[in-house]
Amino acid sequence: MQVQRICENRGEEYVDEDVAGRLLSEAEKSERAGTEVNVRHYCGA
Repeated sequence: MQVQRICENRGEEYVDEDVAGRLLSEAEKSERAGTEVNVRHYCGA
């Protein structure tokens, strides 16, 4: 199953809101466990 999409305006890959929420949840759990996490935030066009 392919979860990423391509932005028609900028040609960048992105994931939908549900997938982004799950990824954020996993990142937060990892951070609480002491794992270093680097999350990048992009502004919409």
